[in-house]
Amino acid sequence: MISISEEDTILLRSLVSVDTSEIESAFETNIRNKAIGLERLTDYQVFLSDKLLTASEKYSSNIKKLIELLTKEIEHLLSSDPIIEQLCMELDNLSEKKGRIQAKIDDKKNRLKKFLPQGNTKRGCFSILYRPGTPYLGVVSGSLLPSEFLTPQPDRKKLLRWFKSSGEAVPGTEIRIRKDTVIVKKI
Repeated sequence: MISISEEDTILLRSLVSVDTSEIESAFETNIRNKAIGLERLTDYQVFLSDKLLTASEKYSSNIKKLIELLTKEIEHLLSSDPIIEQLCMELDNLSEKKGRIQAKIDDKKNRLKKFLPQGNTKRGCFSILYRPGTPYLGVVSGSLLPSEFLTPQPDRKKLLRWFKSSGEAVPGTEIRIRKDTVIVKKI
C-alpha cells in the first residue's frame, strides 16, 4: 500500500480544484493566433508565387531574345571574317583528305591480310603483325539479360562461361567479331 503524506494530499486537492477556464481561454487564443498566422503565410505564399511566375516569364523572354541576338552576332562574325572563312575551308579540306588517307590505309591493310600468314612476319627492314579479328560476346540489351548475369553491370565473365559451356548466347547478347589487326613497323 502506498502512503501519501499530508502535504501531497493538499497539493493534489489544490490541483484538482483549479479553474480550467483560464487555461481553455489561453489555449483558444493561441489556436486563433496560429490560424491567423497560417492564413497570412498562405496569402504571402500566393503573392510570392505570382511574383515568381511573372519574373520567370519576363526573364525567359529576355533570355530568348539574348540568345537570338548572340546567334545572329556569331553568324555575322563567321560570315564576315575572311580568316574564319579560310579556316573553315581548310578544315573541310583536311577532313576530306583524312577520309581519303583512311580509305588508302584500309585498302592496304586488306591487301596485306590476303598475303600474310597470321602472326608476326619480318620482311626486309619491316616487321608486320597480322592478327585476324576474334569473336567475342557483346551485350545488346541489358534489360533482356537474365538476373543471374546482372550485377550493377552485366557480368561478362559469367556470360562467357555460360557461352563456352552451353554453346548458346544468353538472351540480350550476340556474338561479334573484332576488327583484324595489321601493324607495320620499321625495324
